[in-house]
Formats: sequence, C-alpha cells, structure tokens
Amino acid sequence: MNLNATIFGQAITFFLFVWFCMKYVWPPIIDTIKKRQKEISDSLALAERAKKDLEIAKINATNCIESAQKQAKKLLEKINTYNIEMINQAKMIAIEEHNRIIKQAQDKIEDERKRASEILRQQISQLVITATEKVIEHSIDKKINREIIDKLISKL
Repeated sequence: MNLNATIFGQAITFFLFVWFCMKYVWPPIIDTIKKRQKEISDSLALAERAKKDLEIAKINATNCIESAQKQAKKLLEKINTYNIEMINQAKMIAIEEHNRIIKQAQDKIEDERKRASEILRQQISQLVITATEKVIEHSIDKKINREIIDKLISKL
C-alpha cells in the first residue's frame, strides 16, 4: 500500500464524513443549540424582569404598608377625638342633670319651708288667739277672729 494513497483515501473519507456531518448532522445540533441559547437568554431576561418586578413589588408593598399605617394613625386620632368629645358631652349632660336635681331639691325644700312656715303661723296665731281669749276671758266672734289671724299672718 502506498502511504500517499492511504492518506489521500483517508482525507477523502474525512472530507466526505465532514461534508455529511455538516449537511445532515450539524444543522439539527446547531438548531438545538440555538434554541437552547434562546431559551437560556429568554430565561435570563425573564429572571431579570422578575427581579425588577420583585423590587417594584417590594417598594409598592412598603408604600402600601406606610399608607396603611398613616391611615391607621389618622383613624386612631379621629377615634380619640370622638372619645374625648363623647366624654365631654357626657360630662355636660351629667352637670346639667346634677343642676336640675339640685334645683328640684331646692324648690322642694323651699316649698316645704313655706308650708311649715304657714303651718307654724297658723299655730302661733291660734295660740295667740287662745291666749288672748284667756286674757279677755271671752271668745271673739269668728269673723273678727279671722281678721286678727290674717293681720298676724301678714305681719309675720
């Protein structure tokens, strides 16, 4: 065998093998590699977008929490103000009721005092008439008796 012919045959076989691989084997492998590269780059881009979306979501969540806290503080302030108003209103109602009860008691005391004073006047006038009758030793006419009592009551 000739070394040149063997090398030449091997070279032709190698070129035929390379041509066959380039024609039929390489295109599906290259397509698969390109698809895989595209999937990887899409996945990386998607991951990057997800990372950015996560940052935006964190910022939005923080803003939402801060907003909720502010609203809660405002609501608590309103509730506290309302409670203070309700307490003040209840105090005012209690003071009014207290004053009304005291006024009623004072009016009742005044009425009782007047009634007791009137009874006392009548009793005193009866005692005065009785004492006068005993001094004069005779009974005075009822009409005159009434006039004397009225005069004594008015003077008292």
